[in-house]
Amino acid sequence: MKRKGRNRERKSAITYFGLYLIMISTILMIAYGIIQLTLEQNVKNKAFDELKAKVQMQVTMLEEIINREYVQLRVINSILAFSNGKIATEQFNHIWELMREEENITMLGLSDLSGNVIKWNGEKLGNISSEEHFAHILSAGGGHTAGKCVLLEESMGFEEAELLYTIPLCIQGKLEGILFKSKKISSVEDTLVEDIQFAGNASMFLVDPEGKILLVGDEEDRFLLAHNLFDGCDNFIFSAAQKEELKKNLRDGMSGQLSFRQNDKIQYAVYMPSGVEDWTIFSMVEKDAAALQYEKNDQVVERSMLTILVLFVISLVVSIMLIVLHIRKQRQLQTEHFYQYHRYKQLMNELTFPVFRYHMKDDSIIGNKKFQETYGRKQITDFMKSADKWKQLHPEYNFDGFFREIQNVIQYQKVITFESMWQSPEKNCWVKNILVPVKDERGGEFLVFGTVMDTTQEHELFDEVMEIMVSAQIGLYRFCLEESYCVEYINEGLRKMLGYTEDELNAILGNARKYVNLLAEKDREKYEAFVKKIKGSGETYTCEYSMICRDGSMLKLSDTLEVKDGSDGKQYGYGVVIDISKYRDAQKNAEKKLEKLKIQLNESRIKISTGQMQPHFLYNSLASIREIVLENPDYAADLIFDFTTHLRACIKSMASEEFTSFAQEIENIKAYVNIEKMRFGDKLQVKYEIQESDFMIVPLSIQPLVENAIRHGIYERGSIGGMVIIRSCREADEIVIQVEDNGVGFDVDKIRWEIQTKERDSTGLQSLIFRFEKLMNAKVQVESIVGEGTKITVRIPMKGETSSESNYRR
Repeated sequence: MKRKGRNRERKSAITYFGLYLIMISTILMIAYGIIQLTLEQNVKNKAFDELKAKVQMQVTMLEEIINREYVQLRVINSILAFSNGKIATEQFNHIWELMREEENITMLGLSDLSGNVIKWNGEKLGNISSEEHFAHILSAGGGHTAGKCVLLEESMGFEEAELLYTIPLCIQGKLEGILFKSKKISSVEDTLVEDIQFAGNASMFLVDPEGKILLVGDEEDRFLLAHNLFDGCDNFIFSAAQKEELKKNLRDGMSGQLSFRQNDKIQYAVYMPSGVEDWTIFSMVEKDAAALQYEKNDQVVERSMLTILVLFVISLVVSIMLIVLHIRKQRQLQTEHFYQYHRYKQLMNELTFPVFRYHMKDDSIIGNKKFQETYGRKQITDFMKSADKWKQLHPEYNFDGFFREIQNVIQYQKVITFESMWQSPEKNCWVKNILVPVKDERGGEFLVFGTVMDTTQEHELFDEVMEIMVSAQIGLYRFCLEESYCVEYINEGLRKMLGYTEDELNAILGNARKYVNLLAEKDREKYEAFVKKIKGSGETYTCEYSMICRDGSMLKLSDTLEVKDGSDGKQYGYGVVIDISKYRDAQKNAEKKLEKLKIQLNESRIKISTGQMQPHFLYNSLASIREIVLENPDYAADLIFDFTTHLRACIKSMASEEFTSFAQEIENIKAYVNIEKMRFGDKLQVKYEIQESDFMIVPLSIQPLVENAIRHGIYERGSIGGMVIIRSCREADEIVIQVEDNGVGFDVDKIRWEIQTKERDSTGLQSLIFRFEKLMNAKVQVESIVGEGTKITVRIPMKGETSSESNYRR
């Protein structure tokens, strides 16, 4: 059955691991696809941005070139105009010759208002009154109205397509017709539309509102002049929606961008109104050419995104590992809570003083036998259910406060003490409850583990002190600080303390009314210095001195003096005097009783701390030994013997207050080390340097130090392992015990600070130190260096009284 269970667990682990790999692979594939899409979109956006910038620049250049041609025509217009309103033919001819050589124009002429065209030499060419541009110029009127640029195609009888520039012809401010010139497309095409993008792999051309290609920027693209954007050829393959949108934008003079296919290749295109006539500049580049242009940048982006992806996967793996470790830790905590819960239950039955636990889920209080005896009931499992009945039986006990503090312990998860009076048939007593939060056996809900202590003696002692304080006589006096400390008033209480009559007291004070006359000779200077000290300070001070009684005895008094300003502007001293002799006697008795109570309290704390120090590994060891039994019975038998030895030592430390021999403690340590070697093997080395063993020691006190060295020092080194050295020797009147390891070490100051700030639980080590100090009057020194190891030294005096033993020698 066990092997089948292991096989199921192994198959389950393999299945989960496979699913985990599939999940990671899927995430990687999806992420890589997203990266590729992102890079492609990035190339597309960059291509659009660069094309748009180039087209915008080309629009500006085109406007400047066309405007320059218009400026030349306006200059010619101003030269041709004479005062007699006639055009100088010779001058016109001279301009023609000059511009033909410098500007490569092919025609220069003018027309009258009827549309009759005349060349530079006076030759008549025909009539253009029916042309659109003629009507446009005349309708605009004279002045400096912008001209019009017209494309003259070869089909109109020209050898080569030409650009015709026209402006209004004005003579002496009067519109007389139009002035025009023309240039061949071949001479201006490279200037109008340049192509310097994407290493010459981009195309740029002019189109009219109907999609006809008018000009191209590259010789290789001249074949496009024979096509229209919308003629359905393989050069421009648009979707229906793209075609409709493009047609609309060309007609309306709108900008835009799109991607389409050209000869089975994807093209990115941007178009924008040229600012000249109703033409549009159209620029496009192949997707592959754009990708090549940004290849280096894309490689950087791709590497960056892959790096981010790898980091994401690593963080995902780490997160899953942390989750697994968290789950594992939670299970360990649940196991610890389980053992802690049952350990407290065991303590409840074995401790010799009253102990109880409160379970919130069941709303019940269950106590041990001593608890039941203390409260006079054999069965108190129905304590909470019978709360009203208990309140009637014991109205003196503050049950509401007790229940409230239990809830506070659960809510705030901290130790709380509660005290109230309890009336039993034998006597009235005060009881104090120490309430400790504890997780239940599943580590889920909190329980409250409580102890009951009889504090009646403390309250009786307090009552005695208060009775003495109340019965003590109080003396009052007042004197003026500015008149040689002249006493103005002494009350009857102070006079009775000293035993004088009023006349006798006045006689002693004398005419100067000096208060120091009542003081013992040795305390007079002390009192005068005391008065000078408080003069002008405005504060309250206390001084003790002796006064002379009527019978000649000395009365020890405590004087609390305060200085105040009187209504007459003078300073007065007000003294309150009490007899502290009775109080001192009561204080000595109280200190003796308190010391006795402290000893009892320390013994109770030692019992509790001993119970807390039961090692967790006991339960894990049983499981490991059970596995070895089937494989190596002889080794398992030795381990069972070691385990029994160690368990017996643990139980003995809980059940008995007697000291044990150091030699027996070493045997217990060896048994514990053998159990630990079951896990660590040869990686754990333990060396015993025992020079002194003939002495007694607190049971189970050195073994926890060895356990800490192994678990927190050697174990943290992993496969390297390490060594623990246990020493004992005698130095003068002390026995010195050392536990040293070469483990990972720790920062002593940091740990001490975390303990002070409650960031770290120090119960284990603090309990050990507490036991050594209180039971053996020993001193404990902790030394540790990070990366080198830890050494703990215990120094036990050979002589000297303690609370439990007076001599540790046998």
